[in-house]
Amino acid sequence: VLRTILNRLDVQDKGSPNPLTEAQVAQSLDLAKTLLSQGTDLDGQAKKGYDAVDLESAKKVLQHNGGVVYGLGPVQTAIGLFFSNYATHRDLDYYDLEGIKAGIKLLVGKTDGEIKPYAKMSGAAGFEAQLLTTLILIEAQMELLGAKKVIPLKGLNNTDGLLGEALLGSN
Repeated sequence: VLRTILNRLDVQDKGSPNPLTEAQVAQSLDLAKTLLSQGTDLDGQAKKGYDAVDLESAKKVLQHNGGVVYGLGPVQTAIGLFFSNYATHRDLDYYDLEGIKAGIKLLVGKTDGEIKPYAKMSGAAGFEAQLLTTLILIEAQMELLGAKKVIPLKGLNNTDGLLGEALLGSN
């Protein structure tokens, strides 16, 4: 997504995307939703997106349970929870679109150096280049699925992706 938005055609370019403008964030959100729903080919590896059946099934489940989902990625959900609460001056045990959007707004236009204190507070020191992009991906997925809030599940490890696919009934 970011190589496309930032016109970085070299797949080896792993440099930080920061600072991102509001327009680049909006473009990233649109492209992320497209790739999440249609799939793509990343670094020579085909990635399956939600097909229409999966997407509609997930939306029905979310509508049935009031739009609440459980955050299965320990790092990503911790980042989402921290920024959602910090940017909105709340202390909730879940994050929502209001908080994620506020977190994105907090980081837009900032360099890695300016993001560094937030990274340290969030427990993600050293990952300054990935905080804004993580929030962008969270917002894209929440909007695509119609999720209203995400309740982080504690104590999960890197099997979380497999668990997530099993819960959605995907292969």
